[in-house]
Amino acid sequence: EHLHGVVVGCSSEEDQLVGQARSDRGLWGRLLLRLGIWNRFERDRGRTTRALATQDPVRCEALARELIAAGTSITPTLVGLRAVKGLQLPNPPEVESLVPPGIRLHGGEPPVGGDFEGTVDDVQRHILRRFATAGVSVLAGTDLPGARIGRVPGASLIEELELLVEAGLTPLQALGAATAAPSRALGLSDSLGTLAVGKVADLVVVDRDPLAAIGNLRSVSAVMVGGRLLPRTELDRLVAAVRERIGRWDRETTAGRR
Repeated sequence: EHLHGVVVGCSSEEDQLVGQARSDRGLWGRLLLRLGIWNRFERDRGRTTRALATQDPVRCEALARELIAAGTSITPTLVGLRAVKGLQLPNPPEVESLVPPGIRLHGGEPPVGGDFEGTVDDVQRHILRRFATAGVSVLAGTDLPGARIGRVPGASLIEELELLVEAGLTPLQALGAATAAPSRALGLSDSLGTLAVGKVADLVVVDRDPLAAIGNLRSVSAVMVGGRLLPRTELDRLVAAVRERIGRWDRETTAGRR
């Protein structure tokens, strides 16, 4: 998950970098960090910088083959990674109003990403594109709710699929990462993940073609859950009820701080 290890995994100095990381987390390493002789942030950043400088396409292809042979899926959580790096745009007001106040209050200020964070993001997405092209199973996830930039179910998933497409996956691959691929990874392909007679009747109906533009997933006209159809009017009512509840929670939280 999170693509943290793939930059090191595609480095020609992987063994040395992993060894250094293990040393930092060993008994003496923890002591040196606690005494302030070593700085964890600087050492972690130094290893990442070295990994970025030693990317090896041959090792990356070999890693992709290992993942495929082992049946290992990757969940990039690009929307979560970009938030942690300070590269994610703030939520639009209609989405922010669905973020519980406890997350907004305790998450702190979002970080401000710089050139280093942007470079790491670029390399991770490049590796993801290579993996997807090679046939590695990609799963869509957002690591919600997340601190600093709260992620909302539904909205954050569409953002993740958009980022997967920006990274180089096709819209069909991105859709599969949220449907067929997770059902295979969970061993539930017999009942979930695709539309077929006899499978669970859970589906989303959209007005515009997401294969033409993945953002068209926002044009939801109805949702079916367990065979029960929820039209747009019912969906709007449910969302309004959530907003009202969060607004009430906001007011109660504010009053409590006073």
